[in-house]
Amino acid sequence: MWALYPKMGKTGIHICTFSKGGVWQSVSGGLKQITSGNGVVWGVNNADQIFIRAGKYKLLLNEHNFYASVFIPFLIYMLKCPNADIMLFCVQITKGITKETPAGKDWLRIPGLLKQVSVSPVNNLVWGINNGNNIFTRKGIHSPVVGQPLTGHLSVAGSGWQQITGGLKGVSVGNAGVWGVNRNDDIFHRTFTTAGSNTAGAEWTKVDGGLKHISSGDWITWGVNANDDIFARTGISPDNHVGTAWEKIDGKLSQISVNSHSNEVWGVNSNDDIFRRTQIRNTCGNVGYNLGMLGVGWDQLDGKLKYVSTGKAGVWGVNAAGDVFHRLGTYGGSAGRGVSWVQVQVPSAFKVISSGDDVVWAVTNSDSILVRTGRLATHCLYIFLIFFER
Repeated sequence: MWALYPKMGKTGIHICTFSKGGVWQSVSGGLKQITSGNGVVWGVNNADQIFIRAGKYKLLLNEHNFYASVFIPFLIYMLKCPNADIMLFCVQITKGITKETPAGKDWLRIPGLLKQVSVSPVNNLVWGINNGNNIFTRKGIHSPVVGQPLTGHLSVAGSGWQQITGGLKGVSVGNAGVWGVNRNDDIFHRTFTTAGSNTAGAEWTKVDGGLKHISSGDWITWGVNANDDIFARTGISPDNHVGTAWEKIDGKLSQISVNSHSNEVWGVNSNDDIFRRTQIRNTCGNVGYNLGMLGVGWDQLDGKLKYVSTGKAGVWGVNAAGDVFHRLGTYGGSAGRGVSWVQVQVPSAFKVISSGDDVVWAVTNSDSILVRTGRLATHCLYIFLIFFER
């Protein structure tokens, strides 16, 4: 049992053992409000900063474990320590894009301006490019650090932008690392970003070839050149992060997307026709490139899109009018052409979209940045905060 001594000049933190003859053990720190869950303790200090205290276990609070993690333990403690004050405890829970709600519920506005954005379907890391071809990565897309104040930001949205040296017109982040192309269609790979690394990398390594658009997958990278020819970078491995050669793929596409989760490949051509690469062999957790990752042939789908993206959040696209669509039956990033296109309401016309892990990032025609999330709900319960005095 955790409790506060609020009338001692400064707020102290103590632990109560609920057994006959139990004792109090002092814990370092100072808080004005505290709550104990399942293997974790949350608190607020006099500066209204939020802290989490955990040892072996880390709590991931959601609406499924809220009652078990917070309310029920407090009810049990209240019965054993009846000197309790009743308080109202509220928690905001965001249900992300899920199998039940694959199109999400709301758009969250992100500060800043970008002309292009990319989110990894593996770990939701985000990179982007602005109109000056400056490169940025999103900070704060991490789990809370035990013992450190929490920012209050949604983990999928991050907490700010970090500018990266260099200049690119397009960037892509995936399990094969961060890749980009500049205004001359030169190709670059960011060192120390492969295999889901959450660092900003160290430097840009120029890679042979020329592409106007690039997409980072799982130990493979796809791209298209100025003639809409399609290429896949083969030979990417833990020992060779830039691969060995560009393999020319049949067909013509103006923009392409590969899913770092499953290596599914989707693309659109200059006529806005939509295609999906068939017979892609997933890496299935194996490290390194294999020949089956190239697939065989293209399957044309119904509809027209200017830009398409595939990730664990499914396949999403933008048409020439800036309308946004989600492909039903593609949530989870598994192989398949899906069922049908469902239009998703947007606050203004979009031009770029990127599918991550239960989240979608997008850029409007005015370079505004938005994130597609689930429903933000507030769950409130009356719980019991116990105060003790020496």
